[in-house]
Amino acid sequence: MKLKNIALGIGFLAAMFSCSMEEDIASDTKGKVDGVSEDLYAALQFNISTGTDLSTKATTEVTGPAEDSDYSEMENSTEMAVNECFVFVANGDNIIGRRHYESADITRSDAGNKNEYTLNKHILVKVSNEKPALTIFAVGMKSDKDDTFANGLYLSATSLSDLKKSTVGKNSSDKGNSLTDFIKVGEGTIKPYEQDQTNGYQISNKTTDFTCNSGTVKCGLASISLGLRAAAIELMSFKIATVGGTTFANLVTSHTGKNDKGEINSVTKNDNEDITASQVRAIVKDVIISPQVVNTVLYPTDGKQELPENDKVFANYEGGITSFMKAYNDKLEKAQDDAAKKEIENSSHPLNHRFYTYQNANATDRKTKVTVKYEVQGVPGECTFYVKTGGTGDDAAKVLAGNLYQLHVTITNAVATIKVVTKDWKYNKIEQEMQEVIE
Repeated sequence: MKLKNIALGIGFLAAMFSCSMEEDIASDTKGKVDGVSEDLYAALQFNISTGTDLSTKATTEVTGPAEDSDYSEMENSTEMAVNECFVFVANGDNIIGRRHYESADITRSDAGNKNEYTLNKHILVKVSNEKPALTIFAVGMKSDKDDTFANGLYLSATSLSDLKKSTVGKNSSDKGNSLTDFIKVGEGTIKPYEQDQTNGYQISNKTTDFTCNSGTVKCGLASISLGLRAAAIELMSFKIATVGGTTFANLVTSHTGKNDKGEINSVTKNDNEDITASQVRAIVKDVIISPQVVNTVLYPTDGKQELPENDKVFANYEGGITSFMKAYNDKLEKAQDDAAKKEIENSSHPLNHRFYTYQNANATDRKTKVTVKYEVQGVPGECTFYVKTGGTGDDAAKVLAGNLYQLHVTITNAVATIKVVTKDWKYNKIEQEMQEVIE
């Protein structure tokens, strides 16, 4: 067991095992607690889930196939995976217990929803005689780059409200958790047994009375659903035609589950015919997102839904932009050998590339926009538009956390029509469609 876990959280080896020994008691439980006439303990266990991946139907107004996103086979995709989880227990605003669960401590469901997990160690906390309802706050990640969260907020947090309002992601020096660590957050409540005889906790003045499934003192249980803090943007279809009906390109991408790396597997066709990645890149030259926001509020609560515009950090390159070609060239540069480089060249193109950014809804000068650069019959062109959530006015130009924005672009005689279908990652719903051209 790592020292930080011994110091900050009490674990159980498995759900059927009794509590750990006295010397493993969390430091959170060492001091006096208001209302405690003797040392009273509660043991808590947790399940988490990240929801199912999207399985949605496109409406008839949207350019593209009848079902342009089917993630039913994508359980435990890289976006939804939880390999690190940080759990905090609070009495009111005061954090009284915590634990860092690493991949070995997390068991993924082997049936039903594969994005459900059991955290295999428990937290022992000291509670008052009044047996308060306890708030459980969980932060899940695919990875914790450089132990940024583990060595930072996890260790320092004492106030739940302050923790929720903390900033996560990259700083101006490009240090911190990346967007592709896929931070997810959620919270729940565990009540005392007298109020919830299914999942409530009981108390003991001993630390060894708890066996959570069949013991004399019941452990409390919280099942917490985690929501992604990032948003995603992807170009799903691109069509170039004339008013007279001549079609020069009709590119449509469909998702077909995941590949052996757990990544989204996509198939792109041109007028329902096969097309190579290099041929797609010859038509759609680049997709550019500007700006890409790389930091965010950990949990949108207490009136703080996102960072003030001046506190946002943008991608650490010119203009704060990100683009397909930048990502593509970075991949080629990092390829280990010619075979790896050839695989990238044969598979990567703008219509199977997903962009990520943190929420950008309160911006005035730096609203999130997309530029698509293309070429047809040797003539270059481009179109630029804001990403919107709901409505058609300037106030709708915003990107919200947890949403997937799928872009459908049609160029007719150099005039662009853009439809953005906004879908909620977590709740599997189509929120709105819009059509807007700003340039």
